[in-house]
Amino acid sequence: MKKLAPFITAGLACLATWSVAQANPGFAGEWVTDSDLSSALDPFSRIELNIVVDGTEIHIEETYTTGRRRNTNTFTLDTAVDVNVVPIDWWADNRHIGAFIGGDKTVSIRADWVDNGETLRLQSDFILQTSQGETPVRAHSEYRLSRDGERLTRIDLRSSRNLPVVRVFKRR
Repeated sequence: MKKLAPFITAGLACLATWSVAQANPGFAGEWVTDSDLSSALDPFSRIELNIVVDGTEIHIEETYTTGRRRNTNTFTLDTAVDVNVVPIDWWADNRHIGAFIGGDKTVSIRADWVDNGETLRLQSDFILQTSQGETPVRAHSEYRLSRDGERLTRIDLRSSRNLPVVRVFKRR
């Protein structure tokens, strides 16, 4: 039995790593903002999420709508890798502040599952272009799935902003 102990320990460690890295299938689906429960959306009238999960990967499509204008960011994150480098065409948080995605127009995102898979945690680093020049920004986002799986709450904190932004989504 002593000879098997290292193999059993290694097998359990691999199993624990695999189960933690797997995407939670409950996040999959189409989601739309619940404006009554969310922080102000302006200038947007609605935000839609389309989420697909596949093993350790989570694919997120965010569509921001205002009047007849629609802007979409699409990215795939793999919780099995240390850092996901995601290209970004436009920065959705540019509301009234005159800041745009800068640097190499990418966001470096570390993604992992916490709270027994009920929370997707994202740690992001990126560069913004402002009137004062390029500014490094750090962001922390959590996507939290309700116990009944019918509500998804996204909490965003950014190093350049003191207050969190909370977006509550309901299934379509």
